[in-house]
Amino acid sequence: MRAVDTHDEVLARLREDPLTHLGRVSLRALGAYEIGYSCGRSSLGLQGLPGSSYPEQHQAWIHAKICKDMTGEHRGRLNAGNAMSLTSAARLFSVDDRAAFETYLGLRQEMIRECGAGVGFTSDARESFGVTLQRVLARPAMFFGNDYTAGELWAFCSGFRWAEVDVNSESGEVASVFAGFQTWMESRYPFASGRSWDRILDWLMLGSAAGALESFASHWEMFQGGHPFDAPDPVQAQMMRSIVDHARKLEDAKMPVMSRLRRMLARLTSRRS
Repeated sequence: MRAVDTHDEVLARLREDPLTHLGRVSLRALGAYEIGYSCGRSSLGLQGLPGSSYPEQHQAWIHAKICKDMTGEHRGRLNAGNAMSLTSAARLFSVDDRAAFETYLGLRQEMIRECGAGVGFTSDARESFGVTLQRVLARPAMFFGNDYTAGELWAFCSGFRWAEVDVNSESGEVASVFAGFQTWMESRYPFASGRSWDRILDWLMLGSAAGALESFASHWEMFQGGHPFDAPDPVQAQMMRSIVDHARKLEDAKMPVMSRLRRMLARLTSRRS
């Protein structure tokens, strides 16, 4: 595998084969992948590839190209950080997230051609994948935005593992773990064989994004703990224990009442006799 030298080479790869890397054609997934890729490189003690951050000249290009008709009054009413980015502009000028994917890549290509690639994203953090994943699960909106889905988590994990592959030129630890997790999920839900784990979880949780991420955490813990694919779901097991405990409490609460009824019945019987 040829070494990847710039962030735009990564983006070109995503454009050529988005399904392999992102699981879908989506600007939201692309953003999650970029975050995962940067975290993956940081975990290896490396800074981001050239072009993975936006220096001042890029911000100036965005302002001149996209926001040229924006007045000071507009800026006062808008969140400037959101209004003046390639991502938000791509969404503004596109009919849906799929179209925004192509719009974003086109705008970025034009910007890089006119301004250069810029520098790489730098970070002092050197966290393992497991630690980073826990931070993501604890605050997914901070990483993916308020309307996050399990698809963004899948793309984030994909970006992390591809950063590892690009550096080591082979399938690394994260890739191996997630290959095993995918197989485990397909064995657990054979009716969804051939579907990625994020789509399986989205279906199981009836489209609830928060539910899908909570379900991922539960399934991931089972898989990491070495549980077989057909092991009872811990959430369901806890629900069953709660139901049984509640039934026992109700039965215990009925006992004094039943005792009083039996005594009353005994007194009535004795009076009649």
